Amino acid sequence: VKRRETDESGELAAMRARARAAVESKKEEHLAFVSLPRAFAAARAALDERGAPVPNDAKYLGGLTRIDYLFVYADTSDLVVAGPSEPVSVVDEWHAVGLRTGRPVMRLEDLAIAMRLAREGRRGGAFGCRLDPDPAAPARVSDALAKLARASRAERLRAMQQAVGSQKVSFFGGIPSDSRFALATVAADYELKRYGLGLARSTVNDLGNGVDNSRKAANMFWYELAYEPILVSPQKDGYGLRGPRLKVMAGGFDWDAKGATPKAFDFAKRMTQHIEELATAQPLIADLQNLGDLSVVAALIRRDKLDERARWDISWIMGEGAAGFLVSKATVPQNAEALVNYTNGSLAAGGVVMSPAKAATPRAEDLKGELSPARARYASLRAEKPEAIVLVPPSDGPALRSGVNLPGSHP
Repeated sequence: VKRRETDESGELAAMRARARAAVESKKEEHLAFVSLPRAFAAARAALDERGAPVPNDAKYLGGLTRIDYLFVYADTSDLVVAGPSEPVSVVDEWHAVGLRTGRPVMRLEDLAIAMRLAREGRRGGAFGCRLDPDPAAPARVSDALAKLARASRAERLRAMQQAVGSQKVSFFGGIPSDSRFALATVAADYELKRYGLGLARSTVNDLGNGVDNSRKAANMFWYELAYEPILVSPQKDGYGLRGPRLKVMAGGFDWDAKGATPKAFDFAKRMTQHIEELATAQPLIADLQNLGDLSVVAALIRRDKLDERARWDISWIMGEGAAGFLVSKATVPQNAEALVNYTNGSLAAGGVVMSPAKAATPRAEDLKGELSPARARYASLRAEKPEAIVLVPPSDGPALRSGVNLPGSHP
């Protein structure tokens, strides 16, 4: 992993533009309903034609930028996710964003991987990645700083970066290390390291950093899922996802939440408090939020056997190789370039720990009927267009576009 730096003023301007666009877009969010059985059926039909492109409305799940609802329709054998959607700008093979806000959209392939991870359930259902420095790095850093005690700050920073060396990228819990899912995870992780070291551009003025520059320290910063209890209808046929999706934790290199310095804890707390604002401006964080939503949906499908209740055969999705749904392979870095911004020898590691089964467990019954209007809306739209993959109210009608490059929409 190596951050491709852009013009700082241009990068920050693009972040602010995305934030303004998101605020304006919330005033008229376009709710879209996406049938998962129909989306995967469209993908299978295209792949059976030996290389035919998967329709964009299936590939990008109707331009969903967040999943707020999951509905089961046993009478029509349907399983539906719903949330705000946008027309889609396909920037390149691995980046597709909403045309109005520049926020990443959901992807069918990521959902397939999330469903496979939910089935495998390794490490208690947790999965993620981590960026770890070489165990010998602290000794090399101390030696380098001792030799350059009177050198300039620039010289000390260069010596530290060389002494730290590259950090190892590793995945756990079953994430395919050659998938876009893995690429999005490690990209968000690397950006978190930049925030932690005070290197990332931010629209949050008081974010600060997590390094105590007065002493040597070893901290780890990582993302975890953060959802409110899942809202569930009395009939257990509707679910509502709520909450910021992500939070930031600080601790020791062994994921010990008690092992960080006070400043690291304070920084993680500020990151968590501003996570939605940061995700609005930084697509890498928003992309990880999307993976969180898809993973929680997959966990709900697995735990509550929603595929069986909807009479939806998912064996093709779960199958790998020629007999199953083929996920595109991405080039994912195996090492991360060291980031250096301080001269006291402190080290920071990064990580992502996603536990969707745990996030999907707390439930809150929908006693006020908050899920009912959206559920009834889809049933009405489905009666009008029974074969559609994506359904939106008549006033919405998002059109998917390709080849539109949004400045600063991805690193």
